[in-house]
Amino acid sequence: MPRKQFKADLDEAVKGKHSLEHVNNCCVHEDGFTFTFTHPTLESPVTITASVPEQSDYPTAHYYTLFCDDNAPKHVAEIVDKLGQPTSMTINQFLSHVSDALSGSSDSESDAEPLQDPNSDDESDDDDIYGEDFDNLSSKPAFVMPTNTTHANPSSQFQSRVCSDLKIAKDAGFKIAYFGGLLDNYSCVVSVSISARKLGISQEAMQAWRIEPSEYIILLLQYKEGYKTNEELLALSPSSVSAHLEMRVGASKNYKPTQDQVINAFTVIGTSTTQDSGSAQFRDTFISKPLKDLLCERLVFLVRYRGAGMSWQGAEDSYRLRQNNPDADVNAVAQHFEKEVAPAYPAVVTADHLNDRTCKTHSLPLAAMQFTLRHFVRCTEFCLVCHKKLSTTVEALKPYVCDEPLCLYQYMTLGFGPSIEHEIMHQDKVVDLLLSFCYSSASLGRLKTFPTGLSLSLPRSIALPIQEQVRHLYGTVAQPPAPSPSRLEGRLQARFDITKSEILFDDANSSCPLRKGDWIAIELPDEAGSPSFHCRIQDTLGPSATTGPLVGQVTLDSKTAKWCTAFIDKYNTNFDDLQDAEKRGAVQNLLALLPSIRKMKTYLLEQSTPDLSRWVDTISPAALAILRWTLASNRSCIVEVEHHQAVHGMSGYVQFRFAMGAPDKEARFLKAVKETAARLKSKYPTFYAWHGSMLQNWHSIIREGLHFNETLNGRAFGNGVYHSPHYNTSLGYSGMHPTYQGSVPGPYMWPNSDLQISGAIALNEIVNAPEEFVSRTPHYVISQLDWIQTRYLFVKCGASANDEMPKFDQLPEHKLEQDPARIPTGEQSQIVIPALRIKAVKRKLANTKSPGPKKTKKVKGLLNKITKSPPVIDLTGETDDEIQPVYDDSELSDSLSVATDDEDLEIFKEPQPPQQLAVRTGPPQTDFVPGSLDHDQLPKLPTPSYANPK
Repeated sequence: MPRKQFKADLDEAVKGKHSLEHVNNCCVHEDGFTFTFTHPTLESPVTITASVPEQSDYPTAHYYTLFCDDNAPKHVAEIVDKLGQPTSMTINQFLSHVSDALSGSSDSESDAEPLQDPNSDDESDDDDIYGEDFDNLSSKPAFVMPTNTTHANPSSQFQSRVCSDLKIAKDAGFKIAYFGGLLDNYSCVVSVSISARKLGISQEAMQAWRIEPSEYIILLLQYKEGYKTNEELLALSPSSVSAHLEMRVGASKNYKPTQDQVINAFTVIGTSTTQDSGSAQFRDTFISKPLKDLLCERLVFLVRYRGAGMSWQGAEDSYRLRQNNPDADVNAVAQHFEKEVAPAYPAVVTADHLNDRTCKTHSLPLAAMQFTLRHFVRCTEFCLVCHKKLSTTVEALKPYVCDEPLCLYQYMTLGFGPSIEHEIMHQDKVVDLLLSFCYSSASLGRLKTFPTGLSLSLPRSIALPIQEQVRHLYGTVAQPPAPSPSRLEGRLQARFDITKSEILFDDANSSCPLRKGDWIAIELPDEAGSPSFHCRIQDTLGPSATTGPLVGQVTLDSKTAKWCTAFIDKYNTNFDDLQDAEKRGAVQNLLALLPSIRKMKTYLLEQSTPDLSRWVDTISPAALAILRWTLASNRSCIVEVEHHQAVHGMSGYVQFRFAMGAPDKEARFLKAVKETAARLKSKYPTFYAWHGSMLQNWHSIIREGLHFNETLNGRAFGNGVYHSPHYNTSLGYSGMHPTYQGSVPGPYMWPNSDLQISGAIALNEIVNAPEEFVSRTPHYVISQLDWIQTRYLFVKCGASANDEMPKFDQLPEHKLEQDPARIPTGEQSQIVIPALRIKAVKRKLANTKSPGPKKTKKVKGLLNKITKSPPVIDLTGETDDEIQPVYDDSELSDSLSVATDDEDLEIFKEPQPPQQLAVRTGPPQTDFVPGSLDHDQLPKLPTPSYANPK
């Protein structure tokens, strides 16, 4: 136990078993101990007190607080103060550390100089290194590092360690750059980067994450007080790490950002990281904000735990355990020391430098970059807010949060999710599709996950319960019951003048119960159908209030009474307090209050700063939150197809490119394709087939992927995901009627949809091994989920929407060659799939070997040495010569990357010892004798004629 070990070590020190010459009289004192320091240069011994407040962290994560008695000499007190709060040392190591610092500086006051900040002599040095614009990178901490070598002037030993740390990172497959006085021990920034194409991320994942294969993922480490080694950072107290080290993560076309971009990356208020012009801008990625918090707050703690033999996962679990229970003994949890199972990613992603016990010293830049890639490449496995590993088995293409309501709240409010304004302006049809799926799922009782934790306020009257419905045939919709008396309690009664948008309460002596900015629901019981509307209070005066525009699905008749009776329901019910059935009704009704995507897009394009939250009179905060949640919780990649990408034979549908599953799902699919094709010697390794599901199911499908955890339509032919080569068969399972051409939205359709979606059907690519399916007739039933990869999503739209949709009735210029025996049929005939050049579906797998030393062979020579495999038909429509791997750590791939600048290569050269002046030997070549020159004997020029006499 930590406390027992602390007491045992303290007993050893009290008994004098530390073998330190200048340390004596060690005694127990409250939550620590005291000792005396003696030295021949001191008139009397100095008593020093060490407090250890967190003894439960001993000996891996505790720290010492030091102070000496009032009679101590000034220079001794200064040295003790500059030692700060040493961390992660045993008592014997701590005593030796303090003794060394004091004994090396006690001869005179001037001898304390080595412990001073090397930058304190000239505060302008840091500014000179970076220029005027680099003020943000030269903040001074209140104390200095607690090791002797840190405070010494830059030496060859220090420079060798810097070069060694960075060379280790370079040899591991990363590109290194730096800014500032790295070798001079001044404030500096180290850049560690790697090409995105080497990370094993599928093209669909890169598209969903908005990462280009040609870009570099860059980690910036800012050393505010000069470069600090791994050991020096671990010796810092928890509260002082941020004063010495900060980190940022971004992407750029170049392997390193410019100096201005580095400045802006560490500037609190700066926009050039995302708006800088030029193709080589350093920009934030989709996960930069979560990674910044994770690295700055936890990395050094996690490295400490790693030093005790834990894996990355064990260290992260230990950190969370200690945060929840400071007295917990993390070393007693056996799971924290279990070896992690390496995922199917390239070696550069799964490598673990801290696990290499052959290294005498570890490189923090390399460890930090490997930890960054762990959470970047595998981002869908972790919560974006609390960063714990998700326990769910659902595979997703986009990251999200765990089930904790607080995490969802922070995810939505801290800006970690996607920009809904950007999505609406650039992918309006996809947003329409997502809202339609969510509305249908809520209205038909299939919605199971909710935006709990956002504390949405809504009127009680719209929370009508919708029970979960397992099966629904086309056109049969469960109608919610009428509001119960309890839902009508608390409503206010007033009179409403629709011509003036004015509410008048009958009690003229009381103030208005509504406030400016409140959202309310108004029901007009005297009108036909008792229509309901929602609006925002613009102003109040006495017993009256004026409202903004009415929002609702019903248009009032011109004969509506001027002062009609109105029931008012305030937005004061907490969404989190509702039952699940009531939450479905609330989500359905709040979505119905949103304007169409076309109107939202028009509004955003007219604004100088697009922001839907400013449309205060049209979209309520609750409806806006549901919109954000619907888009943020989408974990698949859906993109509307361009004309050349469209499948021929499905002209009655709007087509989308569609991808689901984890970022490595494509790699696992390709592995299955390769292994099966080699085993069966198949000429056509894959084929395509249809999968149909009812509209209300797609909201969960695009979040969870295809699986067979639920039985919705029976399993007469076994357990698995059902597919069919026949369009009409899957159409029946989608709930659509082949002859439906309705123009009026059905009760399960989002009423404000521009697309008026009535159904959806997917076209998937499947490993061509029907003999190994659960069933192959009359349906394909596949239980191996890695054998299925979604490719296209076809959406049936209303007649008015179809009139504006592009018609894909032309044959593609390049056809994809399919297995003649398994070509799927479309609406009228067999479909024709275009041959696309998409790297995500290449048929070669990545090299997962560790990157070795770079060679200088020419690319052309390497290409000639590649052995050709037996001919295999590539269903992407490319020949074998055109196929490139998804990722590759080989020298061929690296030869295509950006060359490292010469100035960055200089850092890897060992520092040269200072040159000495050469001593010339032999007889002198002139008769000149040093020191014998008589200046008065030298010839002088005459005085100029224009000179004034003295």
